[in-house]
Order: sequence, then structure tokens, then C-alpha cells
Amino acid sequence: MGRGHEGVSVDVMHLSYEKLKNGFRNLFRIRQKRRPLPPGTRPLVDTYICRGNLKMLVTHEMDEALWHWLAERNWRKPTMPNDRRQYRYLPLKAFKVIVRASEEERESIYQRVMAARTRSRPHSQSAEVVRSKLLRHKVARQHSPAPAIKR
Repeated sequence: MGRGHEGVSVDVMHLSYEKLKNGFRNLFRIRQKRRPLPPGTRPLVDTYICRGNLKMLVTHEMDEALWHWLAERNWRKPTMPNDRRQYRYLPLKAFKVIVRASEEERESIYQRVMAARTRSRPHSQSAEVVRSKLLRHKVARQHSPAPAIKR
């Protein structure tokens, strides 16, 4: 570390300057709002998309038009792999309902899904638990023997 005047480290001086600068920004309310992230590429199936404190699992393929429609409503792919924020997870069928809706119905269906989500309590189970249960169910269904036919 470099040393500044009278033995005070440069890092401490820089930290004090940043605190002072942030204090002025807060005092005079001159904070600049961050721009939303660019939408990026279309998410793959079995990945999440986020909007604020909401997370939704992409359960079906989507075309570019639907991805742009969702991106206009500020849905983005998460940028951090180990994100520690607290999210509210939309039900697994929410994405399916939005994908299958016609373009004319999509907005009203989306508004109903979002309104229902904001009225409900946060899930006690994480989406990872729900997802693992769903995958176990799929695997069990694929590997179970066909039922014997009685004659």
C-alpha cells in the first residue's frame, strides 16, 4: 500500500473521499438511476430469468419475439451464478401459460400472473427444491416399467 501525507495510507484516504462523495449525493439527491442491463441472448430451457425480486423458470422453448417481449418488461438472465438475493419464485406453470398465450392475450395473462404473485406470500421452498422434485418425477416416470396387462 502506498503512503500519503503524514503516514495515512492512500486506501484510507480514498475510502474517506468516497464516503464524503456518497454523502453529498445522498444529501442533494443527485443519484443517477442505473440503466437496465441489455437483454442479451435468449435463455435456454431449465434456466431462470429475473425481474426485480421475481424469478421464473424457463420450462419451454421460446422464440426471439417472446424473449424481446419479456425483455421489454425488464426480465433478464441472472448475471451472478451465486446470487444471495431473496427472490419470489413464480409457479412452474407461469412460463407455460405465457408461452402458450396468443399475442393478443399475452399482456392480460401476464398481468394476471404478476398480480397473483404480488398478492401471495414468498415460497418456503426454494425453486431449486421444486426443480429437483420435478426432475425426480420425470426420471421416475421414464424408468418405471409399463404396467402389466391382465387378461
